Amino acid sequence: MSEKDITMRSPCNTYFRPGPQPGLVANPGKRTSAVFLQPDRGDWFWCVTTDLEHRITKFTDTESEFVRYREELDIYLGRR
Repeated sequence: MSEKDITMRSPCNTYFRPGPQPGLVANPGKRTSAVFLQPDRGDWFWCVTTDLEHRITKFTDTESEFVRYREELDIYLGRR
């Protein structure tokens, strides 16, 4: 994201305009929608895809593990 993106005066720019965006935020495909409508059974509460290329998603029921998985994702994306 660039400085230009952040300062663009648009109704969809949440840096410029507080509150929810008008209209849809995203349009997930059928497969993605099915996963959220009928998730795998388990004791987990959070999930984080830590490696997009290899489609590795980790599940947890603790906030501390969730934070650790988010850090893994940040490293994978080059944010750290």
